[in-house]
Amino acid sequence: MLTGPLPRLVDHYKLANHEQDLEGSVPLNKFTRLCEMLNGSDGDVHLKLAFSKGNKNRTHVSGTASTVVALICQNCMTSYMQPVDCTVDTLIVADESDLWSLEDDTDGLVCAERIIAVTDLVEDELILAVPMIPRHHDECSGDDFQHDSELVTEAPVETETTHRPFADLAAAMSKLNKPES
Repeated sequence: MLTGPLPRLVDHYKLANHEQDLEGSVPLNKFTRLCEMLNGSDGDVHLKLAFSKGNKNRTHVSGTASTVVALICQNCMTSYMQPVDCTVDTLIVADESDLWSLEDDTDGLVCAERIIAVTDLVEDELILAVPMIPRHHDECSGDDFQHDSELVTEAPVETETTHRPFADLAAAMSKLNKPES
C-alpha cells in the first residue's frame, strides 16, 4: 500500500494487477475544475483508493475522498467551511464505445493509456458532492436570513364567494333543448 503524499500520475493497470491500495493526500489546488466552484483552494483532499481487476480485465477503482472546502453561503453571502465526502466506484475503460457498453448503474472513466492522473479518478465525484446551493448548517449571521420554517405560512382563508358566470349555463341549455308541452 502506498501512503503519504500521492504522486500526480499512477499506472492504474499495474496497481490493479497487484491489487494495490493508495492512501494519502493531494493538494486541493490540483483539482482545477473543483476549485472553480470554491471560495479558495487551500487544504488537501484525503484519498483511500483500492485498485483491482474488474470484468473484461478493466481496472476497477473503489474508495473514498474527503476534504473541507470554502464556499459562499447563498443566504448571507459569507464564506464558510463545508466538509465534502464522496465514494468512488468506477471502471477505467479504453474508449467511449466501452463506456457505452457498461451497465447503467456502473460509472466509467475513459483512459486509453495505462497512466492516469489521480485527480481524474475522483474529481467528478467531489464536484457532485459539493452542495448545489451552499448554505450554513447553523443560523446565518445575515439580518435578512429566514429559516425554512419561517417561509411556510398558512394559506389565508377565503371569505368571499367566487363568481362563476357559466355555472347556470347547463341548466339554461337544457331548458332550450326541451320541447314545450
